[in-house]
Amino acid sequence: TNSGAGVSGTNDSYTAKCLKADNSIALNAGTITLKSTGTGGKGIKTSGTYSQGTSDGNGPKLSVTTTGSSIGGTGGGGGGWGPPGGQSSGGSSSKAIKVMGTAVLYGGETEIYTSTDGAEGLESKTSIDVRGGNHYFKCYDDCINSSGSITFNGGVTVCYSNGNDAIDSNYGRSGAITIGNGVVFAYTTKGSPEEGFDCDNNSYIKISGTGIGISAGGAQGGGSSSSSISGAAQGYAFYTSNVSYSSGRYYTLSDGSGNNLVTYSFPASINSTLSLITATGMKSGSTYYVKYSTTVPTDAKTAFNGIYLGSSASGTNSVFSFTAK
Repeated sequence: TNSGAGVSGTNDSYTAKCLKADNSIALNAGTITLKSTGTGGKGIKTSGTYSQGTSDGNGPKLSVTTTGSSIGGTGGGGGGWGPPGGQSSGGSSSKAIKVMGTAVLYGGETEIYTSTDGAEGLESKTSIDVRGGNHYFKCYDDCINSSGSITFNGGVTVCYSNGNDAIDSNYGRSGAITIGNGVVFAYTTKGSPEEGFDCDNNSYIKISGTGIGISAGGAQGGGSSSSSISGAAQGYAFYTSNVSYSSGRYYTLSDGSGNNLVTYSFPASINSTLSLITATGMKSGSTYYVKYSTTVPTDAKTAFNGIYLGSSASGTNSVFSFTAK
């Protein structure tokens, strides 16, 4: 637990961290609980790479909470890097996990909480690869942000932002966000222009496997309005009509035979104008249905922060339907 306040200078800011390394950090096991309350404070910060868990899918139980506000300067929310320990432009925001190099999540269970402007959950200046584990982010700012690619190749990741994008890649090319064989549920209650998946242009999203990707939120418009993904490995849809999701309801995506592909629920009401929907078994040209009920799918094989997998439950109230691409 660290309550140290940051110091902002003319060119750089220096902030307190719970865990800090100049090279790399690897958290392989154990129970790790970090809380930073000072201005600009970080839970974890490394100038090198960050890894969590081991290749067999095991890993730590990690909880990171930051509550400090930003300090001084300009560009503190996502500005460039100065010398070790500092950030250029004289400002700095609180972050849960801040990484200069690559970040790879092999396994374990993660809970990330932030509550102030600029306070991202997991930020990498290089790339982020989720390969296993269960990871929950509830953040005011971006839950997951990278200057490079963000890939979901395993595990279950749930991202809930109430002030910015849920997942944001600034890679600017195909593969900015890739849904492989993992499960990712990303949503924001902020509304436009903040999105569930933000990579500047929807065509930069890749679907390379048979995983599940569900998003909800606003839309930027412009380049983000692209409705096609080149070479998708399974069916998908960008649903752009307005959908009002309500807490206390369980939304089931099913095929024409009523088979449950995934059920999801929200902790707060969301007015969504852009959703990406893809799930295991979806085929281009087939019609799919979203319906809701108010009954928890207790037969789900996996239930994690609003995602329910392996359930046979089906909704009873129609919300919308679509034809997959």
